[in-house]
Amino acid sequence: MFECLTLSNFQCWKKLVIDFAAGATSIQGPTDRGKTTILRALRFLCLNKPPKDGPLRWGAKHCRTEAIIDGHSIVREQGSKGNRYLLDGQPLQFGTGEARTVPAAVAQLLNLSEESFAGQHAPHYWVFLSAGEVSRELNGVVNLGLIDQTLSGIASEVRAARAEVTVAEKRLAEALQHKFSLCWVPDALAKWGKIVKLSEVAQQKRLESHAIASRLQDRVNAQRTSQNATYAILACSSVVSSLGKALDLRKQVDRLRSTLAETVKLRNTAQRIIAPHELARLGAAVERADTLRREMNGLRTALTRRHEAAETVVRLRQEADRANEELARAMQGKCPACGRG
Repeated sequence: MFECLTLSNFQCWKKLVIDFAAGATSIQGPTDRGKTTILRALRFLCLNKPPKDGPLRWGAKHCRTEAIIDGHSIVREQGSKGNRYLLDGQPLQFGTGEARTVPAAVAQLLNLSEESFAGQHAPHYWVFLSAGEVSRELNGVVNLGLIDQTLSGIASEVRAARAEVTVAEKRLAEALQHKFSLCWVPDALAKWGKIVKLSEVAQQKRLESHAIASRLQDRVNAQRTSQNATYAILACSSVVSSLGKALDLRKQVDRLRSTLAETVKLRNTAQRIIAPHELARLGAAVERADTLRREMNGLRTALTRRHEAAETVVRLRQEADRANEELARAMQGKCPACGRG
């Protein structure tokens, strides 16, 4: 938005400063007082088109037109100090072409064209123009040729897309028909899977039958060996059996005598040392000691976990302090939310 316009030695104006209002600005006054000159100065600044009788004031050697737009300063100078544009105090090169055009940076900031200006005696509305003149004006604003070309390209792409859709629909119909012709495949795959599983089961059963046959043969061989040994032992089995039984009985009697004597000694010793009610109390104390040992183990585990949690809290606090220090150094005393000091 135009904020201010300053003219220096431009035609009839030696010095003029205009502050534009936020909405629309109207300039009025008597005839031949420089109202049209202000419009010429704007055309000279925005389109680089000086008036036919020149921009310099009579007797001046240098003229200057400056506008403040959206906080940026645009200056157009001509005369003894040079013929140039300045954007925020930096000189700019004119645009390329036979006629010197407005620098690209200035044109982008202004975003104005010839259609943005109307002469003093120009018709106020296009309704006063012929059809050809209206077409030329519209073409200068929106480039009707480009619109026609774009519409033609869009129509061509639409036709191509429709052709592609037709081909795709045809291919889809063929694919669906082919899919219908192969509807037996899932059933066949399922049956084939069952056949494969049955074959694996049969193979496993064959392996098991071979293993069983091998074990049966080993069992037959063992039975034959056992029978041969039995026939050899039967001859002396009665004598050996009787002698063995006698020896076993004597050993058992000796062990029983020894065990009975030790039992009597232990009973007597226990009766002398510990009374029966003391034995019950001793058992209860043993059970309580076991309970206390389990509780101590639980407390030891809890203390270990608490120690580990305390170490974790200390470590997290140290990391938080380091993060706060790094944030303070990075912000340099500024607010982290708005960036202000």
